[in-house]
Amino acid sequence: MEDVFLLKHSYRKQSGLDEVKRIGVYATEADARAAIDRLQGQEGFRDHRYGFIVQRYMVDSDNWTDGY
Repeated sequence: MEDVFLLKHSYRKQSGLDEVKRIGVYATEADARAAIDRLQGQEGFRDHRYGFIVQRYMVDSDNWTDGY
């Protein structure tokens, strides 16, 4: 099985709601980390530099198998 890496950015707004941006899917973790380096100084990200999340997913596999 092949893995891919999902890059998201998330933070809690003052209203108490979560702001989540799904940025992209990358072939390697290094590619996802390089995207963080490119984005962290841009508007929408620079005020929440620690909001980046890299998640590994297996291709052609159920990644969420329990209920909602």
